[in-house]
Amino acid sequence: MFKIALISAYIGNPGKSELKITPECKKELDNYGVDLYLFNNNHVNLLDEHYIPTSPFIKTGRSKIQNIIEHFRFSQYLYPTNEANHNRLLAKIPRMQFYKLLPKEYDYYIWCDSKFTLCSYWLEYVLFLIERYSEYDFLVSEHCERSSITEELNYMIRHMKDKSENLCSKYNMADMYYQVHSYVKDKNFKDKKLFETGFLVFSKRILQHKEFLDDWYGHNFYYTIQDQLSLPYLCNKHKIKVYSIKQRIYDMPFTKYNYYN
Repeated sequence: MFKIALISAYIGNPGKSELKITPECKKELDNYGVDLYLFNNNHVNLLDEHYIPTSPFIKTGRSKIQNIIEHFRFSQYLYPTNEANHNRLLAKIPRMQFYKLLPKEYDYYIWCDSKFTLCSYWLEYVLFLIERYSEYDFLVSEHCERSSITEELNYMIRHMKDKSENLCSKYNMADMYYQVHSYVKDKNFKDKKLFETGFLVFSKRILQHKEFLDDWYGHNFYYTIQDQLSLPYLCNKHKIKVYSIKQRIYDMPFTKYNYYN
């Protein structure tokens, strides 16, 4: 048996989008001995202690002229508020900085977005993945629609121009453009992957790569909170052994995804 921690977080309207677990699934988790760490508004003070990244400041080489041009090119009718950005970053701390919050005694740390409902046999599916891909540092779903961070950026830019309130209220497109540009100009990086980060299975070996976890949160803090953009680049930079599951995340077995409900 493996010692497993299941992690989720929702900072915002209480109870609106917290991770749901059916009674049958909860019984299976309890019987196996899975420990639950569900972070919500009651944990804001705890998360705030880790709000400022421990990784060094990342954004370099952006001239004032570049800044003006990019903000002119990607002018938005709506921008993220400081409060919304703060809450979203707090919710990412348990995902990316869990080693600062949880005991370091687990074999696996599993992250699930708060919009999932876990149903009976979900744990059996996760154990199947763990046993089959045990040599990897962590498992993540391959993106179901796009295959590179450049494609993801272009997708967001198109929707920004259509005045998508959902995207424009979350992301600063000028910062996002600069972020992706800084990745793709790195000759050591090939932009051929994109992941869905709503479901992650971390082996305890990831604790040997804390600088990767610190950088991942740092890139979300210093650039934009779109964590899918930085993940392929940082896996390459830190030589993380990651396996991308060929499974559409919204159709993950034994779950329901409640985003559109």
